[in-house]
Amino acid sequence: MEGHSQRGIMGLASIQDYETQRIKRHEFTLAKKEEDRTKLTDVQNANIGPVFLTFRDNQEAIDARINKIAEAEPYGDVTCDDGVQHVLWKCSQDDAEFFESAFEEVPNLYIADGHHRTQAAYNVGKLRREKFLAEGHEYTGDEPFNFFMTLFYPADNLKILDYNRVLKTLEGYTPETFLEGIGENFHIEKLPENAETMPEGPHHFSLLLENQWYKMVLKDEKLNTETPIT
Repeated sequence: MEGHSQRGIMGLASIQDYETQRIKRHEFTLAKKEEDRTKLTDVQNANIGPVFLTFRDNQEAIDARINKIAEAEPYGDVTCDDGVQHVLWKCSQDDAEFFESAFEEVPNLYIADGHHRTQAAYNVGKLRREKFLAEGHEYTGDEPFNFFMTLFYPADNLKILDYNRVLKTLEGYTPETFLEGIGENFHIEKLPENAETMPEGPHHFSLLLENQWYKMVLKDEKLNTETPIT
């Protein structure tokens, strides 16, 4: 996409890993959206879209195997209307066993996109597990409802895109009092005209208010706290 490419693995992730927080999230889910997605997954008896997980450990070995597989002719190659090209290669049984072994050395996976899909998969899996056990079946942990469709990408492959939000109203605040309120959690700096507006790193944000750009940096004391930022 626009000169960027990344290669990952399509496979299955475990709801057990989500339950034990081996699969980590960075945002909370909305109850109504979670409920709707759970019903959809349950009724359709399918994952209609993969969860996007990323990982930081054992990337070199996994990357090398992915690139070796990609030397073969692709199984499928399609460019969608949005200009994004998707290329698929088939893995052999030997490849699959290699990846299973390699991921045993990956302590954590991180949800890059798909928090509601992951939670819905967990909800459906848990419901089906309870029903399965209530019916007297012998539970092994390998039942299909224990897994959900996933794309696994090495973190060094990824390109983090803008995550923009628009406020339709200041809810009674003036621009001055709005900035004052934000200042409780952030250091705020007015940017000069034609300055670079892309955030410079983690915990940096950019704000456009009344045609003026501001740089916002989260205060150190607000990091690693149990108190939510409002």
